[in-house]
Amino acid sequence: MEARTKTRSLIAVVAVVAIALIGFIAVKANHSTKSGGTGAARSTAVVIESNTFTSINNVTPANNIVINGDVAYLTGMSLFHYDDKLNIVQNTVLGTVKVAVNKPGDFEVVYTIASGRVWSDGTPITAVDLLLSHVISSSAYAKSAGLPDPTNPNVTPAFDSGLYGAVYDQHVVGIPTISPDLLSMTVKYNASIPDFELNGPNLSLPVHALEELAAGKTTVGTAAENLAASAKFLSDVNSKNSAALKAMGTVFSTGYDRTTIDASTNPLLLVNNGAYLINAVDTNQITLTANPTYNSGPALSGITTMVIKQGIADGSPSAQALSNGDADVYQGQPTADAVAQLKAIKTVTVSTTSSYAYEHIELRLAGSSGASYSGPFAKSGGQKAADLRKAFLLAYPRADIVAKLVQPINPNAVVLGSVVYFPDNPLYAHVTSLNGMSAYNVGTQVSRTAAALALVKKWYPTAGNGNTPIAINLLWGSPRKYQASI
Repeated sequence: MEARTKTRSLIAVVAVVAIALIGFIAVKANHSTKSGGTGAARSTAVVIESNTFTSINNVTPANNIVINGDVAYLTGMSLFHYDDKLNIVQNTVLGTVKVAVNKPGDFEVVYTIASGRVWSDGTPITAVDLLLSHVISSSAYAKSAGLPDPTNPNVTPAFDSGLYGAVYDQHVVGIPTISPDLLSMTVKYNASIPDFELNGPNLSLPVHALEELAAGKTTVGTAAENLAASAKFLSDVNSKNSAALKAMGTVFSTGYDRTTIDASTNPLLLVNNGAYLINAVDTNQITLTANPTYNSGPALSGITTMVIKQGIADGSPSAQALSNGDADVYQGQPTADAVAQLKAIKTVTVSTTSSYAYEHIELRLAGSSGASYSGPFAKSGGQKAADLRKAFLLAYPRADIVAKLVQPINPNAVVLGSVVYFPDNPLYAHVTSLNGMSAYNVGTQVSRTAAALALVKKWYPTAGNGNTPIAINLLWGSPRKYQASI
């Protein structure tokens, strides 16, 4: 299973199998101030990650994994961020978000980019860049523009985005309007959206670079060319230019997928507005350097180079690297042995926290990316498939997993009852009382497994110990690393 952020998937997420996950970060005590005892200010930070980088664009379902998100966070700046209390804080350096109309059936929000903000190639950031969010989030827009229907599980959307079907998609009305100065975008919703900041438009990729990549360009354009490309994107979206949108969709969906980045990489892929630029990626590490044109958020604290050592799954080399001073931060799988090993290093501080990335199992209900699915859990299988899905979820030992893997590190950890709201959210108790989770928490694991077997025997009377009448394919990787799909 892989810790990953929440996203749309044609393989339906099933809340009842989410496992409470805690994350731990081991930090060298002197990592932020001094280097090698010389008294010099640090300019480089080295971080160890267990995952492996796969794409610059982490919005596609296949690439919505934590390490891609970490790199995207460092290289891209949004209109808001979470503080250490999980409150949403507007990034007023980049822009503002304000409600303009709040009436029954008419809720309008204005998203504004501050004047003078620029992408790393010097191109002005405008509200036209925010418009990409609409294209990769609105199913109605995709269908009206002659693109594949994102709600059809048997096709791949032109923009293979993980945002279709979410709150924005459910409530947006029409195409957002751009102000004459190109700095503001007004979005109309059909109902009041209390979390309009979280679920509204935001910056993802520079649209001028997307247009240029779709046109086959391999060098950063001039200022005039980039402004023209941005204007073309606005025209293509408003006119629903299907051919142009499909070409950009191909770039969006697969063009940013990279496991290696070097001097030969198309520089248009690397344009961003974050504090750092991707300098290089190889099988061992990712190197990020400070963005000299960065003006989209808070100032840097002095770290001008970030090195992410990737794909180091075993905690022992990571602990040794911290002990030797070869790394500053290790973020890895939280196991009792790993935490004990790290706590034994006198120069290391171990921080254990609840995480908004989480491990989970997903049951496959329908086809995805153009492939059909007729397995034991298929939605088309009617009551039989529904019973088998419920049986699997009843038998899955969530409580044992939390007790054995998580609670030794965090005694307060619980089995999750929702993948929308987590236990520290005030709405968690209310949601879990209504979402049907009680059926999967009744009794002990022994009694739940017995109930699961009874469901299976409705369709397979000989089911039981020693018999395996149902073949289940589990997409897995190394332990506790990859998402499981069934």
